Amino acid sequence: MGTSDIFGHQLTVVGSNRRRLLNKQYVGTLQSVQQFSQQLFTSGRGMGIDNQDQLVILSDGARWISKLAQTQYPKATLIQDW
Repeated sequence: MGTSDIFGHQLTVVGSNRRRLLNKQYVGTLQSVQQFSQQLFTSGRGMGIDNQDQLVILSDGARWISKLAQTQYPKATLIQDW
């Protein structure tokens, strides 16, 4: 199974209704969800995610993503994007 995610912060306006995410970092693996979870946590920490006022996690509705979000980022807003 392959999993991936994107961390980013700081937005710039590129059009009347468009924004671009700056300072992006991609995380992905073909390994287990546990390994992905560790990579995601490490990457997020490295980008200062613990110091953010707002965190949004986009999900396709998979239960493991909801569980991961609740475990590692309990204050995050989880949005299903399918």
